[in-house]
Amino acid sequence: MTPGAQLILPKRARPSLSCAAFEELRAEFGHAPGAHDDAPREPPRQTCPFCHASIERPSRVLRDMLSFWEQRKKAGHVLRPTDTLAVCEQHRNERDVIPHGASRGWPMSIDFRQLRRRITSPDARYLRVLHDCIEHPDHSVWFRTAKAQRAAQGRKVCDLNTFDERLCGYYGERGWELLHEILYAVYVQDPLLPTLDLTRDDVQRHLAPLNTPQFLDNVLLPELVCLLIQDDLGGVPYDEAMRVQRESQKFGMAMYASDAPPPKRMRLVQQTLP
Repeated sequence: MTPGAQLILPKRARPSLSCAAFEELRAEFGHAPGAHDDAPREPPRQTCPFCHASIERPSRVLRDMLSFWEQRKKAGHVLRPTDTLAVCEQHRNERDVIPHGASRGWPMSIDFRQLRRRITSPDARYLRVLHDCIEHPDHSVWFRTAKAQRAAQGRKVCDLNTFDERLCGYYGERGWELLHEILYAVYVQDPLLPTLDLTRDDVQRHLAPLNTPQFLDNVLLPELVCLLIQDDLGGVPYDEAMRVQRESQKFGMAMYASDAPPPKRMRLVQQTLP
């Protein structure tokens, strides 16, 4: 170095704004979990304790069913295979039947209070059509079918229908309970006209060979279901409504199972007996 010369050092580099920002963020979040930990995780898969099938995203109904039987088991009760059949059927329905119904556009929620108002509204056509079914039963395809079935298989054939055969379509067991309650009130408990009273001998003779419960459950109820489906689907032909009613039967039973307490369910079932 030349005597008298001054050593000039370069200025200390200042961190860029991006570096400063990075250091600030690292100081604030340096100990936070990684971003991947904040991402939504898939719900853990569960295995049915009774049939060992895989269960994904169980519904509240299914969780309650599983919890009930698992608590019974922990309490020392010996569970028979028949006790838990409904649990396995429910998780199979949630895996297969309900998604299929959703893909077909069948209702994933039903306001049953609104459905009652819809049926009983003075402006609705439903009860007027059912009045015609009582006064002219041969006009109904359901009466002709039940009559032929009765002739071919005997008196008890209509009495032995199970819930999944009660022709409610996607309205399910809850729909059956509501519709049966309305029909029983209108045509048995408090008929609007004598000619609509299903308990009168002259009316019963008119509906032969079906008795009152058979006519109510196997003619009026499916007739009403198909009328509702017709309107749900924007006025499709009646044959199309019958097809949907038939194809959506399992979906309805899976989606809208009864939530009535046992005493009420027993009263409803007793009303169907001759």
